[in-house]
Amino acid sequence: MNSEAFRAVQITKTGFQIVFQFGASPIFYYNEFYRGVDF
Repeated sequence: MNSEAFRAVQITKTGFQIVFQFGASPIFYYNEFYRGVDF
């Protein structure tokens, strides 16, 4: 990925999330993606 704000991609039990941090901010932003789950 070609972005200075990009930090990581994390796999979770329900899908995955992309982590961003903008500028000198101490805050991390998470963009979460969920997969369909059949019960």
